[in-house]
Amino acid sequence: MEGSSSHLDVHNVHLKNMTEVTMFILLGFTDDWDLQVVLFLVFFAIYLFTLIGNLGLVVLVAGDARLHNPMYYFLSVLSSLDACYSTVVTPKMLLNFLTENKSISFHGCVAQMLLFVSFGSTESFLLAAMAYDRYVAIYKPLLYSVRMSPGVYVPLITASYVGGILHATVHTVATFSLSFCGSNEIRHVFCDIPPLLAISCSDTHTNQLLLSYFVGAIEVVTILIVLISYGFILLAILRMRSAEGRRKVFSTCGSHLTGVSIYHGTILFMYVRPSATYALEHDMVVSIFYTIVIPMLNPVIYSLRNKDVKEAVRRLFASEIRHVFCDIPPLLAISCSDTHTNQLLLFYCVGTVEVVSILIVLMSYGFILLAILRMRSAEGRRKVFSTCGSHLAGVSIYHGTILFTYVRPSSSYASEHDMVVSVFYTIVIPMLNPFIYSLRNNEVKEAMKKFLKEVAF
Repeated sequence: MEGSSSHLDVHNVHLKNMTEVTMFILLGFTDDWDLQVVLFLVFFAIYLFTLIGNLGLVVLVAGDARLHNPMYYFLSVLSSLDACYSTVVTPKMLLNFLTENKSISFHGCVAQMLLFVSFGSTESFLLAAMAYDRYVAIYKPLLYSVRMSPGVYVPLITASYVGGILHATVHTVATFSLSFCGSNEIRHVFCDIPPLLAISCSDTHTNQLLLSYFVGAIEVVTILIVLISYGFILLAILRMRSAEGRRKVFSTCGSHLTGVSIYHGTILFMYVRPSATYALEHDMVVSIFYTIVIPMLNPVIYSLRNKDVKEAVRRLFASEIRHVFCDIPPLLAISCSDTHTNQLLLFYCVGTVEVVSILIVLMSYGFILLAILRMRSAEGRRKVFSTCGSHLAGVSIYHGTILFTYVRPSSSYASEHDMVVSVFYTIVIPMLNPFIYSLRNNEVKEAMKKFLKEVAF
């Protein structure tokens, strides 16, 4: 082995024991550059939504006195956990999509595993605590302020974190006590336990047992707490005579049950099964689901069906304006003055700008079409269509939404529809433009590849 050591690539280390391993290579989903760019944009959007949704919910609970009760304290802790959970995995994965160097240091891998297992285990315990909170609130409402006082819910939250950290420590120490004398290439996007066990040359039987028994025990205990809590909640619902009361309880508890089912289902699939059934490609997709997608979904699951949260959002954003930002039509709609002159200004000014700019585009492309018809080269026509087609697509989408929003009679305004359209041209179109103008442009793609290579090396 000494004679061939000079030929080893620094990114493909084949060593005899753990102490000699300095890095791992995260192979990820694919080597296809175009697909990696698409995946980067998709997961970047998911990550932004996750941070905005979860941290927004934390700020909402902290800032609104009406949400200062144990149920929403638990929800804010869950949201902060999800934001941290996703942050442990996503930034490194996004970086790997855009660089050729997909390595992670040994200690970086240790830290990543310790953190994501800690947050994941803590979330399991916290979901059980949230189920107990709902049981006390619905089954014994008169005792709720006593049974869920700060002296109860604070220790529950603390115990969830302590249990999560202890569980993560056991698996991290057990996994990185193994030898890695084969390939250091991890067929995954982050340092998860099963793919690391798969590349170890040590006997991983004990680790597999630890994984199955520890995760299995946590899942059984937490799911039992949830099931028993919801059993009592069901009894309380059956005793209710008020249909409105039953509807409110179902609305509140349904969101929690949905979150619990999705989360525990993926955890059980990943870790509580025989090691012989592991398929790393499938497991990669499932682990991405519970570490990245579920944290994005939780704010939606726990807020869209919750009237208190929706009311708090309306109060926070001054709901008198039925919009997400200060646009002209919704402001005119709530004015008590005569807005006829403003409507005319909006119609004629925007209409003039649109007519002039669209005429310039149409005339330019009229001449371009004449030039294309004169071309004899099929390759030349294809290149022109490719270049101009992206611009025409962008122009059509943009001007279509502007005309729909501003150049029409005020009587046809519908706040909800206009909100969606204005969000489309202010947020979605700016996101789409890099796709439209770059994915079909060879020069842009080549320049991007060259830039990223220079950055990576």
